[in-house]
Amino acid sequence: MSGVHAVRAFPTLYDHQYISLRYRQTSGRVQEIGIIDELHRWPPTVREAIEQTLRRQYLLRRVREIRQIRTRENALTMLAITDGGSATIRLDKPGEGAQPFASNGLLLIDSGGHYFVISNRDTLPRRQQRLLSLYFGD
Repeated sequence: MSGVHAVRAFPTLYDHQYISLRYRQTSGRVQEIGIIDELHRWPPTVREAIEQTLRRQYLLRRVREIRQIRTRENALTMLAITDGGSATIRLDKPGEGAQPFASNGLLLIDSGGHYFVISNRDTLPRRQQRLLSLYFGD
């Protein structure tokens, strides 16, 4: 079936669980055809296809790793690895560009209007957790 795309079901904090598979009918109506409860159980080629359609579907990029944080004047620049590859996240006003996300995450909105999310700070290495706490609090 062509035109099948994936959408994260709620809660969106689970990257690889509860993924809804949908397609658009000729009438324009979107029809759900199934839900993947745990993506890791599927073969690698299927996982990659699902992850690719998820990356196209969302404007929100998920941060996997923070390589570096630099400050200059009132701006904060982070070099990060996201689900879409490497990214530079620049926050001109860090206090305004960061918001809590879920129970232990962080939503970052950079100066270009791009959205980045750290779903759970505890999934990052300890050093990266400390850097985030230093700049954004606990």
